[in-house]
Amino acid sequence: MQSATVQESGLDYFVEGSSRKLKARYSPKGTKASLDVEGVKRQLAASKFSALHINDGALADLVRKYQAANAAFELEIGEERDGEFRIDMAPDLMSVRLLLSPPRGGAAVDKAAVLAQLAQLGVVHGVQEAQIDAALRSTQEEDVVIAKGVAPVDGQDGVLKSLVSQASERKPTLTEEGIANFRELGGIITVKEGEELMRRLAPVQGKAGTNVLGQSVAPKEGKVVAFAAHLDGAVLDGNDPDLLRAAIPGQPVVVPDGMRVDPVMTIDSVDMSSGNIHFDGTVVIRHDVQAGMTIEATGDIQIGGTLEAATLIAGGNVRIAGGAIGSSTGSKATAVAISSVRCGGSLHARFVQNAHVLAEDSIYVDEVAMQSELRATNQIIIGKDNTVKGNLIGGKACASLLVKAQTLGAPSYVKTVVEVGVNSHLHAELAELLKTLESKEQARGNVDKLLAMFKANPRKANPEVVSKALNARAKAQEEIDQLLATRDELTRQISLAESSQAIANRMLYVGTRILIGHRAYDAREDLEAVAFSLCGNEIVKDLLSRKTAPTEAPAAWVRSKQ
Repeated sequence: MQSATVQESGLDYFVEGSSRKLKARYSPKGTKASLDVEGVKRQLAASKFSALHINDGALADLVRKYQAANAAFELEIGEERDGEFRIDMAPDLMSVRLLLSPPRGGAAVDKAAVLAQLAQLGVVHGVQEAQIDAALRSTQEEDVVIAKGVAPVDGQDGVLKSLVSQASERKPTLTEEGIANFRELGGIITVKEGEELMRRLAPVQGKAGTNVLGQSVAPKEGKVVAFAAHLDGAVLDGNDPDLLRAAIPGQPVVVPDGMRVDPVMTIDSVDMSSGNIHFDGTVVIRHDVQAGMTIEATGDIQIGGTLEAATLIAGGNVRIAGGAIGSSTGSKATAVAISSVRCGGSLHARFVQNAHVLAEDSIYVDEVAMQSELRATNQIIIGKDNTVKGNLIGGKACASLLVKAQTLGAPSYVKTVVEVGVNSHLHAELAELLKTLESKEQARGNVDKLLAMFKANPRKANPEVVSKALNARAKAQEEIDQLLATRDELTRQISLAESSQAIANRMLYVGTRILIGHRAYDAREDLEAVAFSLCGNEIVKDLLSRKTAPTEAPAAWVRSKQ
């Protein structure tokens, strides 16, 4: 039995040999000394027992018992402890961790014991003995990696690389700010027959890795991409199956799994002499489209002049250099013949008057939109930044994300309606995706249970079965990652829609009504430079500084409720 020198307090400390317990023993010595927990700790730190494990709760009991004692007593306050360790192998068998508790007065962990357990687990690759040595020298709790596998290097998917600059892409694309910009649509890009369109690049092969059991770990191989079986107006090169060429002259359009070429029909004007146009491809009209005419195209429609009380139906984008106008009669200028535009992409026009426009993406009008009904999936922007032109006067403008003009309404207080809000289709799509994601995550969980069993019983881990399980998990994880990316994009779009805005960069006039969701704001006074959004369940108006008014709405606004 080891014992420490008896203190003036009447206390001494000893280790009971058989139990290895550290005990305090009180022997009355006359007047008791002042004693507290910190004082006991100082006594022990200065003694031969400083390295032992001390029970702080027992020290508090010792002080209380000492202060009340009239007779001798003994109390257990700590113990000798040998060093301990545990080895954990990662479920993917790519790393091993050493969890180490240093000795507290007892025997240290033997390195040979650590290496023996690694051998028992079958760990033969990537053992880091320097890390083991450093952990064993430490006087602190340690949790270190002592074996590492070599991770496989995943391959890269093959790609279809466009060889045509500025090829048309007919799909809504949102920036980080939630703004889709197809305003500068430019002219129709065309290719000649035989011109190179797109090249297929082979996937880059991955490199196998090795787990800590010395087994090969297959990489995720890059996916082979292929051109779609049928691409209108395009054909594979006869001598090079990875090269796509134009089979006809026309407009190149990027589509999923390739590029097609739309025929391009060019005509001076559309009137009674030309008749209506129904064309499978892109239509370019150099001058005007006269009243009563119809142009229907599966691709883009571009008009160099004016659309007058006529109808356009386009699968792609529409650009009208002069603008779209309907005719009207009567003292109140009631429209009796409108221009109608429906497009699968975006519309860009200099002006729009007495027209109905439906765009699957966005609507851009450079100067004025008057007494028209405008509907866009993403946004409607009237006027360019840093200009005074850009008036939305009368009619109705509806978009999911944004309606912005230099001025909303008119000094004559003509009724003008602006509506922005949430796209309900996004919520339905997100709900369905979350159900699929839950199912995939459950399947991954089942594979994880199998891998956990292999971890607990590494000797039973048949390499072929482990490899199949890891591949199944990798495939499930890939599908989950794709679903998560889609979920994040849908969530971002929903967030953007829920933060939709109506902005008058310069002036909003009495007679303008703002609708956001199920809330309405009716302007009862003229307002300069103002933006509207939904806060909670109320429409709020945010005053913009005149300096920043012509540009996008600034992040910091002075906010007030109606």
